[in-house]
Amino acid sequence: MKKCLSVLLFSVIFLFALSAELRTALVIGNAAYRSASLRNPANDARDMSAALQNLGFSVTTLIDADNQKMYQAIRDFGKDLARCGMGLFYYAGHGMQVDGTNYLIPIGANIQAEDEVRFNSIDANFRQIEGPISRYLGPVLAFCRRFLDCNLSYGAMPNL
Repeated sequence: MKKCLSVLLFSVIFLFALSAELRTALVIGNAAYRSASLRNPANDARDMSAALQNLGFSVTTLIDADNQKMYQAIRDFGKDLARCGMGLFYYAGHGMQVDGTNYLIPIGANIQAEDEVRFNSIDANFRQIEGPISRYLGPVLAFCRRFLDCNLSYGAMPNL
């Protein structure tokens, strides 16, 4: 994961060295899931936040965020993007794909069936963001899908 972060940071440095615009970032690291905890997302999010701050970003960092906190932070991020020149979103934690759409799984999600995913998770396409987004560089998603996919194929997922 450190190698991936290094490559990403180099790319970000190159892109933003060319620009003096205002920069905003939202960084989320979810690790403390009740039945499927992860080891690295919180540390990766802290490292990414520090690196982005060193590059002049105004960074909002969430660690182990539930659905409400994630949703509100993404809406606020959208508002910041409307005022700033460029933006970057970084997420580390559990995620899944249903019918071609990627979803970010918040802490405390209670998903028992596939049709509940869109109501208990965050759409990675950011349908929560309202208004025009001119210089959004897109998301960097570092999520673990294996655990969730395996459990969902058996018909139910534990409370996360």
